[in-house]
Amino acid sequence: MKSLTSADFSHNDLSGRVPETGQFAYFNASSFLANPQLCGPSILNPCNMSASSQLESDRQHRSFKLQLPGKSKFLLALGLLFCSIVFAVTVVIKTRLMMKRNVKSWKLTAFQKLEFGSDEIVECLNDNYMIGRGGAGIVYRGTMPNGKEVAVKRLLGISKGSTHDNGFSAEIQTLGKIRYRNIVRLLTFCSNKECNLLVYEYMRTGNLGELLHGKRAGYLNWEMRLRIAIEAAKGMCYLHHDCRPPILHRNVKSNNILLDANFEAHVADFGLAKVFERHRNF
Repeated sequence: MKSLTSADFSHNDLSGRVPETGQFAYFNASSFLANPQLCGPSILNPCNMSASSQLESDRQHRSFKLQLPGKSKFLLALGLLFCSIVFAVTVVIKTRLMMKRNVKSWKLTAFQKLEFGSDEIVECLNDNYMIGRGGAGIVYRGTMPNGKEVAVKRLLGISKGSTHDNGFSAEIQTLGKIRYRNIVRLLTFCSNKECNLLVYEYMRTGNLGELLHGKRAGYLNWEMRLRIAIEAAKGMCYLHHDCRPPILHRNVKSNNILLDANFEAHVADFGLAKVFERHRNF
């Protein structure tokens, strides 16, 4: 803009030294009226060292003020990140402590020598391992560290703390002492104030109802059906006539007849109808 010979910068509250080079050499004092912080030969207000120092200090202060918000945001973000990490670590530690405390609070009643404990049993309570659900409870499949497969039944409809009420534990122990070839063996009873678990030997082939009416219907020939019926009848006969006191099943159906890998029948859920009738909260 070498052709510019006049300009008006008045009443703008400008500050600092007015340049003396270029087109500014053509501007006079009238171009800078009402800017008391300006200095320079063209406005008859010479700049001294103290004023220059003050102007430089003001410039640095303004630069710091402009940079401060960015630093503040960084420090704020860093603080929030640190707090989030501390919170996450605290939650993880508390969760692990609670899990350990819950495992320790489990009471295990074993009916034979076991090579696993309550912590391995509780790990089976996962929806990915669920293999059945009924009025008595939810059944999960689990594999113990020694490779043994078990079925864990989480009892439903029994109130908290009922393991000590009205002889519930005594009846469960009676069921756990039964040893007969055609009856599913109850391995252990695991309980705390929140939950009751029954751990049985696992029957690999599943239940008779599925083989008769499910996707695999028609798989059993008449010879196998007759053998299964006889074996189931033997199990029922043992419960009714050889147990002291006798145990009434009260819920005989094909879904409660389980089959092992050799298609041998085993009566399941024996005695639970009586237990639930006595201890269920209505």
